[in-house]
Amino acid sequence: MFIIYKIKRLFQNSLTIIVSLFVLCLILELNLRFYHKIKYKVPFFASLEHKRYSSSFGWIGTEIMGDLSSKKFKIFFVGDSYTEGSVGIKDLYYSIVKRNLDIELFVYGAAGYGTLQEFLVIDRYINFIKPDLVILQVTDNDFFDNLWDLDFGCLTIRTLTRPYYKDGKIKFLPAKRLFCLRYLQPHIRLINFVLVRIDALYTIPDFIKIWNDIEKRDLESKQFQESVAITSELINKIKSRCGMIPLISFIVTDKEPYFTQFKAIFKNADIDFIEKIPQLIRGFEIKNGVDYKAKDKVHWDEKGNRICAEYLTAYLKKYILDKK
Repeated sequence: MFIIYKIKRLFQNSLTIIVSLFVLCLILELNLRFYHKIKYKVPFFASLEHKRYSSSFGWIGTEIMGDLSSKKFKIFFVGDSYTEGSVGIKDLYYSIVKRNLDIELFVYGAAGYGTLQEFLVIDRYINFIKPDLVILQVTDNDFFDNLWDLDFGCLTIRTLTRPYYKDGKIKFLPAKRLFCLRYLQPHIRLINFVLVRIDALYTIPDFIKIWNDIEKRDLESKQFQESVAITSELINKIKSRCGMIPLISFIVTDKEPYFTQFKAIFKNADIDFIEKIPQLIRGFEIKNGVDYKAKDKVHWDEKGNRICAEYLTAYLKKYILDKK
């Protein structure tokens, strides 16, 4: 009888602890939801990413759709955060190109997008827009976005799943660290609160270590090798999807070994690759003794966008004239 009594007491105590923890978590969750509603205007019952979720791309970017019936030369710009922009739309590089060349402008840019997401965007819109030219903007961290093993925290959009390309298939997965909890992160505010702090303490420093290791070892890193191979395959898929529509790409940073690998990928794919923009902007920064960075200290400010736009304008003016 004594043993039964002890087991019963243990069960009751355990149940009490579990219920107490559940109630505590529920109270914390409700408090976070009220806080988000008051401060950030997030609806009480909504997912944290309710406005940005996309079942096709992972998350929604900035979309600009010109006049589909226009007789002007149509250019479709696709890219990541440099295309979504950290300054006003009128000061972004493609808006300046439009004013300079009087083209019909179409844009899709999203912070954190990798090459697969850009392919999916082109795949969806190209038949709808029927552009005369597609311009793909790329950057160094695309190699991290394109491989799940390197995309440590999906650091730009932590609470959403990203499509990855592996073994010829597209798979939607959340960030690798604490993988199972990531599925709950957009829906349970308390889990998000905890994971964001874990990312700050562990994920981001680990991500920086891997970044530095790749910069030292280049293709000696097997993960980087795999990412380069995947990126190359995706670039070829984009070219194939464009078909007879010309495709041009330009890069916004020239960090190694990413710059050299992108240059080789586009050369092998026989795609025009504009490589001088980062050097040009850096030259102006050195000459004037200032950084042409936006408030986030990463992306271009208005001056950086203007320099990029002027170079693209000169390039495209000749390109369009040659086509005519």
